[in-house]
Amino acid sequence: MNRLLWASALITTSATAATLLTPEELGQLFFFDPSLSQAQDIGCFTCHQPAYAFADPRQNAGKGMVSLGSGGMHYGIRNAPPVTYAANSPRFHYDADSGLYRGGQFWDGRASDLEEQITGPLFTSFEMNMPDALAVTARLEKNAQYAYNLKALYGSAVFNTVGKPGLGYQTARAFSELQNTIAAYERSPALRSYDSKYDRYLQGQATLTPQEERGRQIFFDPACSNCASCHLGKAPGSTEEPFSNYYYYNIGVPRNPELIRLAGRAADYIDHGLMANPRTDGNASLDGKFRTPTLRNIAVTAPYMHNGVIPDLRGVLHFFDHYNQARTNPATGKNWDAPEVAETVDSVRLQAPPLTDTDLDALEAFLRTLTDARYESLLPPAGMNQQ
Repeated sequence: MNRLLWASALITTSATAATLLTPEELGQLFFFDPSLSQAQDIGCFTCHQPAYAFADPRQNAGKGMVSLGSGGMHYGIRNAPPVTYAANSPRFHYDADSGLYRGGQFWDGRASDLEEQITGPLFTSFEMNMPDALAVTARLEKNAQYAYNLKALYGSAVFNTVGKPGLGYQTARAFSELQNTIAAYERSPALRSYDSKYDRYLQGQATLTPQEERGRQIFFDPACSNCASCHLGKAPGSTEEPFSNYYYYNIGVPRNPELIRLAGRAADYIDHGLMANPRTDGNASLDGKFRTPTLRNIAVTAPYMHNGVIPDLRGVLHFFDHYNQARTNPATGKNWDAPEVAETVDSVRLQAPPLTDTDLDALEAFLRTLTDARYESLLPPAGMNQQ
């Protein structure tokens, strides 16, 4: 574990470096390497920093709502989700039993799995901004340690180009192994530790406070809340709860005009979510639906929702409760704005018994117990954002 966590120390400028790494360790080097961006100034780690639960803590005009890309000129249009536990999401697919889409990566599931997801940031103009796979492969081949390890692991022909110029996509095996090794790192225990206070409680190694226990009861009891209807997804026989079912819903999140302005989009821009996923053929019934995120590390990865419109965890709880009782947005002191896409809001799923302030305190306390042990120091003081 320690070798994997600190494999970045193995990066060397020596042209004769010959440290043989595992695929996971090599993937970690790629994850932390800014040379894989067009301007060689950002890497995967820039928006997913391990010291901050693999979220983006940078202080800039994006305010954490959205990340600043290569060159420091452009912002994205969605909040960058943490990559901790991202590997728990199944491949994107249509679940015939439920009649819903499930899994994949990104808020809209446009990448089927972690391997495919990795190409998104690499080639997006407002992220790492690389022109194509061959340009990425050339960067890999120029790095002596990368070239040594890729050839040692996957053969001397790993950099050979396949495909014909002008007749389609050209690439080399080295690029697909870049995808595979980064995905291997993201699937490793380094990003899925399952050692939160709640996990320790399940193992008999920790005791919940009375308030946390009350929050746990509210979370899991359908007579008290609907939290568990979307945020449970443990596989049969597994002891590891992902705290997401990875289905797609429209929960009525309002637009974020500040984010839209930063991203340089038109004032009337609408994020259509799952409907814009090419695999869903523009089905209007999917408009405004986004993948349910995990609640692990939720208390230390603000702001929230696909557009970062809610700045703190207490605001999220008020948002869900406003369908039942809490009409006021604590961040503005005004009523919540209308949904970005009103036509497909899952109003039935959002109905639940109204919660008192004491209930909300307890639920927030429980959600804080889902923080990995190494990130507990990041937890804001209890009740700091309570209104």
